[in-house]
Amino acid sequence: MTVESTRPTRARAVSGKKSGTASRPLDVAEILRVARKLVAEHGLDALSMRALTRELGVSHMATYHHVGNKEDLVALIVDDVLKQIEVPGPDEGSWEDRLRELNHRSFLVMRSCPGIDQAVFDTRPTTQGWRLIDAYVGILLEAGFTERQAALGFSLIHSYGMGRSGIERELRNSSGRVVTPGESSALQQIQPVWGELHRPDFRDFAIDVIIAGLRVILDTATPEAAE
Repeated sequence: MTVESTRPTRARAVSGKKSGTASRPLDVAEILRVARKLVAEHGLDALSMRALTRELGVSHMATYHHVGNKEDLVALIVDDVLKQIEVPGPDEGSWEDRLRELNHRSFLVMRSCPGIDQAVFDTRPTTQGWRLIDAYVGILLEAGFTERQAALGFSLIHSYGMGRSGIERELRNSSGRVVTPGESSALQQIQPVWGELHRPDFRDFAIDVIIAGLRVILDTATPEAAE
């Protein structure tokens, strides 16, 4: 999710008509339902406007009146997925607990739509993406971090998520075994765990390390540094 600017998604209700058939109402909710079904069955990379219109049984023009192109379609799916993520409130624990819980909820929701994590990090923030960015930064500011520290803290979490997404994508597309140089005894020693780096315990370890580092920064901040 590259933090630049939002891009509005075109979506307006019209009637769709497949050649040789009667026209029928078509709305964004149906498009999303069918698009997510296609993603669940074939993956996000295989999703196309042509496949969508074929599955919907309407003309290409009917679909394009709702969604201009695949980029807009993916943005709609991303928003539909991310809106399911509930942001932990102040009454749900310390700032560390809330950051960890928000990260965990995000993982669980995105796992329900294979490939959506790649789309989230490869595109500009959607409306729901901005909501979650605001939540991360808000938690850090409420914890007492300066504006600069909050921005850097979120960037660190975001960068880790982007890298994590890439690693997991590679692991899904490979046998899970990483060939390491035979000369290195250290790499040979950890060889058995390379293929397990996508497991939740590794994800939890990473967010624990990030939070521990942020806690040290907050605890050791001087009045001069906070100004």
